[in-house]
Amino acid sequence: LPLTVSVLYCHCRFMPVDRTPFADVREWLPPLQQAHDIALIPAHMLPPLTPATASALVRAYARVEAAVYASRRKGDFDVSWAALFATAMAGDSEQTTGDREALRALAETVDTATRAPGTSSTLFFVRLSTRSPKDCLLKPWEAAPGRAPLSVVTGQEAAAMLASSARVRDDLAAAAAAAAESGGGVEEEGGGVAVMLRPFAPIPAWSEVRVFVAAGQVTALSQYFPFTGDSAGANRDALARYTNDFVALAGRCAAALSSTTNAVPPSFIVDLALLPTTPPSGDGGGDGDDCRYHPVVLEVNPFSRATSACHFSWARDHDRLHRGPFEARLVAAS
Repeated sequence: LPLTVSVLYCHCRFMPVDRTPFADVREWLPPLQQAHDIALIPAHMLPPLTPATASALVRAYARVEAAVYASRRKGDFDVSWAALFATAMAGDSEQTTGDREALRALAETVDTATRAPGTSSTLFFVRLSTRSPKDCLLKPWEAAPGRAPLSVVTGQEAAAMLASSARVRDDLAAAAAAAAESGGGVEEEGGGVAVMLRPFAPIPAWSEVRVFVAAGQVTALSQYFPFTGDSAGANRDALARYTNDFVALAGRCAAALSSTTNAVPPSFIVDLALLPTTPPSGDGGGDGDDCRYHPVVLEVNPFSRATSACHFSWARDHDRLHRGPFEARLVAAS
């Protein structure tokens, strides 16, 4: 495949600009799992959240946000996942008593899943069926120094991470509003939003890319994050070597999704990354000579302005994103 690869020198902030619902993992994951030539990280879907648990997470976010910001303002920030879980459980009203029961049950459900037969991992990644809590208020280096970013060990940590994410709050509130408008409960309306748990995979952040698929055709690829430092050039070069593999994997996703009656439309955005198959050398920031990777699917998103175009622009690059020709934008930020 002929490639146009652009190297950008910039530092961007990505903000979605509309309210298009995000793709539910239960819609796109099964057909990809059935395709034997698509690499996925194993995942375990927990039962749909009950309306009580969803409401408890929405309300808990306000308590957690206030506690975190107050601690930062006072300059004595010392908050752990355990402290955030305690904050989420705080309150003496009848409502917060019900919230405590719901959040405690959620933590116990996650703990049960992490101890299931055949589970060997001790670190896990937790997310909603709609989006991940990567915007959680407790930053990775604050939550558990020395541990992989956004990884959890216990059900309480998972519940605290979900309760400290505005993305989680917004998605659950939107699901509740949609259920109310339809006249049914969350459980009756599409099964409600669910929690997904998967073993934590050592994916380098620099390797994440966003691939645009318009009407079944791959039109663009963007590195997800801008990176600085000595390893930025090596990271860019590594991604350039795997660009054809990313494009091929996105094409296989398009074929798998189009062969089903599933709700994912022919135009979508898929997030991919490189999973190491051998240990990287050095600090893991670049593509060491002794390190090899294979591309894996992380997430499928709607083809709309609700999804960040990363280093493209929905306005300036409208024609390219919708019709091509293909371009890859890889970033060496300065």
